[in-house]
Amino acid sequence: MVDFEETIDEVPEISEEEWAGEEKEVIEEFRKFAKESSEEYGDLYKRIREERRFISGEQWDKNDETNRGEGRAQLSINICGVYSASVVNPFAARPFKFKCIPRVNDPMVMQEAENLNSYLTAIQSDYDTNVSNTSGFKDEVDTGLGFTYATIEEVMGEQKIRYLYIEDATTVILDVNAKGVALEQSDRIAVVDMMNYDKAKREFGEDIVRNGKPEQAALSDFGSSWEVPKNCVAVVTYYRKDGHDVEYFRLCGDHIVDYGVFEGLDYLPVFAFTGDRIWVDDKKSFAGIVRKVKAQQKTINYAQSQLIERIAMSPKCFFVAGSRTIEGHEDDFNNIHYGNKTLLEYNDDIDEVGREIKPPQFIVPQCHTEDLQAVINSAVQQMSLATGISANGIVEQNLTDQKTATEVLLRTKSSQSNVSNYLDHAKETIRIAGYTLAQLCIAMYGINLPKGSFDIVVEEGCVSLTKMEEDREKLLAISQIVPDEFKPLISQQLVSKLDIEGGQQLSEMLYNMLPAELRGGQPSWQEFNAQQEQLAMLQQQLQEAQEQNKALNDQLTQQQLRTQTDLALNDKNFAHDLVMKQIELAEKQGDFAAEQSAKAEDDARKSQHELDKMLLDASIKANERANAQAQQILTQTNNVPMERMNNG
Repeated sequence: MVDFEETIDEVPEISEEEWAGEEKEVIEEFRKFAKESSEEYGDLYKRIREERRFISGEQWDKNDETNRGEGRAQLSINICGVYSASVVNPFAARPFKFKCIPRVNDPMVMQEAENLNSYLTAIQSDYDTNVSNTSGFKDEVDTGLGFTYATIEEVMGEQKIRYLYIEDATTVILDVNAKGVALEQSDRIAVVDMMNYDKAKREFGEDIVRNGKPEQAALSDFGSSWEVPKNCVAVVTYYRKDGHDVEYFRLCGDHIVDYGVFEGLDYLPVFAFTGDRIWVDDKKSFAGIVRKVKAQQKTINYAQSQLIERIAMSPKCFFVAGSRTIEGHEDDFNNIHYGNKTLLEYNDDIDEVGREIKPPQFIVPQCHTEDLQAVINSAVQQMSLATGISANGIVEQNLTDQKTATEVLLRTKSSQSNVSNYLDHAKETIRIAGYTLAQLCIAMYGINLPKGSFDIVVEEGCVSLTKMEEDREKLLAISQIVPDEFKPLISQQLVSKLDIEGGQQLSEMLYNMLPAELRGGQPSWQEFNAQQEQLAMLQQQLQEAQEQNKALNDQLTQQQLRTQTDLALNDKNFAHDLVMKQIELAEKQGDFAAEQSAKAEDDARKSQHELDKMLLDASIKANERANAQAQQILTQTNNVPMERMNNG
């Protein structure tokens, strides 16, 4: 068993001065590392903070108020959240799963890999694991960067491997030299937690910071990206590679409050979900969907806000009439909006020159919004072009706005391609996380799997789900161009792509209802299952006949062995008796005895020849019976059409 955590009490005994020097050296190393990271990634983290507020609905800033004026309506229709959800929801519905695959065909390695998979399955069955992957992936899609981490915690008195999510990606301090899809090629990384000073005193003791003043602590200033709020203390978990191990230090104020070693890890236990790779001011950076659609989202918000203002300013119902026309009825016309009076009276007299007074003229109020609706629709189309995703999701389900089946196929492929980088990056991150979790399990549970003897592979997960949606979209498109007689087949194929309970049974029922010509000469499911049952029965009979033949051969072999043994024993006894008789006859009869001995030998040879012939005949007959039975079974099997046997 490997000790993963080594507290400061278990560090080899050194003097207080030496330990203080060690603390100072580690903290200064971290401060230098953090400031370098802040200079490299400060602008990225500032943008991430703005973009996550934006996608959460806080989409109006001071510039907008300056542009439009004070007191104007500020409405938000968060369309960019729809594009994010269209990518994240399939991932959440069917997350990636990882497992161990042995690299060598060795029974011991295969058994140990199976043991490791049982632990990995238990970790992935934990609710926190799926939530962590989904949350890290959403941060990747929204702003371009998210994080998860692996650790070992004590749960109810027992050490347990955990896989968790870092809620705020901007609290992670990255190595400026980090490389790889998951930034796994890195020597250092840290995670910052801003803890209330009073809470830190209770957890770590009164003397954690210099003179009890958090603002004077060594960790009060280590980069502009991580400014420590007033009355708070920065608690930093600092990881660094040390050969084939990973050291971690928990730093608070001026002290190391915890220290440990993860032995045998190839990667740091913090994993990055990265979005689009971009360059900003000659610095590498990451971006998600918000960066692509922010301008269009603001356009939609401006247009929608102005539309609401127009509606609010639009006039109520009103009339145009001369003063004498409504004289005496003014209150009825003024209060028409506040009652349920259905009859309005007016004066139908004649004017001064004898002309008939016309009745009041009703003016229908109008609010023109066509221009704003056009602006909103145009912005939505621009967002779809920028992301490569339809506003209805990754795969367009409504075909009314699509002209041809070819266009459907092209759009579907384009949509899949435009979001595939998010899924590919997440898949690689989860593979690396799975490999690290596997190494932790190997060390913690004593599994005998050396490095290089296994791989960690990631199953398709949500990729298969989006592939099913893509197939359905293509089938819907094809259904528009095929003759009506082929549409039942398209319907059956569509049902087979539904990820619903009982979908397979429903697909089989529809297949059975298809005409034989649409099945391409293939049997229906019922016929196929009957053929499969018949074939299985014939195969069982063949197996029974083969077993019976083997039993007969075994019996024959045993009988031959017993016969040969008996013959050998009889020959020996006969030879002994013969010698004794020869001696006796030689003593009594001389030449006559020798003649009788020769005759006895000849009789013995004849007897043995007859016995051998009987055994041979018996063996031949047994083999003929067995072969006849086997041939009969094989003949019955060959009567099943070769095509059906292949299907089987």
